Amino acid sequence: MAEYKYIVTVEAGPEAMDHALLDRLSVVAAYRLETLSERDDYYPAAGMEFDMLDNFEGKYFWDMSDEEFALNPPSRVDFETVAVSPVEPPADGAEVRVLVRLTH
Repeated sequence: MAEYKYIVTVEAGPEAMDHALLDRLSVVAAYRLETLSERDDYYPAAGMEFDMLDNFEGKYFWDMSDEEFALNPPSRVDFETVAVSPVEPPADGAEVRVLVRLTH
């Protein structure tokens, strides 16, 4: 299965979001795309949707212990892929730029 380095930008929607939150959600989306690529040989395309868990502050869920996760369960975040460059899957290890928007 191919592995890519995802560079994700979260599109600022009509609701005002601070840059720190947009940056955090970019990390969350990139992590999700990397895990989908590794596990399912997934490659994003415009219009595709995916989800991920996050608490919007503090540790990312993948860095939490089971106890921390149970005490402060993350919320689901839904993303829609707006654009991907390159459109077709590149060589293994290549950089892939993805623009996403929040759907909820």
